[in-house]
Amino acid sequence: MKKTILLLLATIPVALTSCLGDSEMSNTMQLNAEMVQIKSTAGGTSSLNTASYYFEMELANSPYINIRISDKDISQVAFNIQGLPLSVSNNLGYTFHAEAVTPVDANGTPLSNIEITNLYGQYTGNTLDMRYTLNGSTQIVAFPDGVTYSYNEVTTVAPDTDPYKYDESRVSMVYRINADSALVDMTISNIRFVSEMPVMQSMTFPSIKIEPSITGTFIELKADSIIPEISNTPYPSYKITDFSATMNPSFNASSFFRDENVSGTFKCMGMDVSFKAQMFAPAN
Repeated sequence: MKKTILLLLATIPVALTSCLGDSEMSNTMQLNAEMVQIKSTAGGTSSLNTASYYFEMELANSPYINIRISDKDISQVAFNIQGLPLSVSNNLGYTFHAEAVTPVDANGTPLSNIEITNLYGQYTGNTLDMRYTLNGSTQIVAFPDGVTYSYNEVTTVAPDTDPYKYDESRVSMVYRINADSALVDMTISNIRFVSEMPVMQSMTFPSIKIEPSITGTFIELKADSIIPEISNTPYPSYKITDFSATMNPSFNASSFFRDENVSGTFKCMGMDVSFKAQMFAPAN
């Protein structure tokens, strides 16, 4: 597995410009982002790397998006995807799709060695995700170097007690992967594991290991023990053991990224804790 790894919602630098023409209003948005890419080949091998993406979106008057991708593993020159129509969804923000597209270089010359098919993407105001098939054989899922999951369910089972389920509307989870060390930091906000425990505004599980194997677009996380941190201070009394989680950046084209989720289990203070979180509200 490649060591150039980052992951899932950081703030994407955004420049929003508006200008008035003779009789039209233009709302153009530019975004630069280091995107994590999961690449899965037809043979079953998968890898992660990062690539530089630039997005330019016209949000008024026949909305469209232009995309520039810089990934030396694919091409020594940046390649551009131009003029993809944007659609508006109440639940998913702006979405875009192309069955097949030939990228061009900076001069507008088609790059015949790069073929992109089944391209899907969406912009929700605080994250932009996309996926596509490269040259007919490699599936690529791309997302920012951090992702927030806002729809969560956390259940705790303590010895000799009924399960305790915490109000999912108050919890958020943020995941970040260090590119050089291939370790994930998981931060949970507004969480507690039992009713007697005070609500933690922010608790971080640092340095969770990525398993060396990746199956498709799934990412496995494992840790035998973790000392959580609160405000950068370790709290050994809340030691976490037997941590196991699966991240699933979905390649399901029919649902865009509605199914993207993370689920897992761990032990804390003698209790078994399970969690599942989704980036978007579950479909009714």
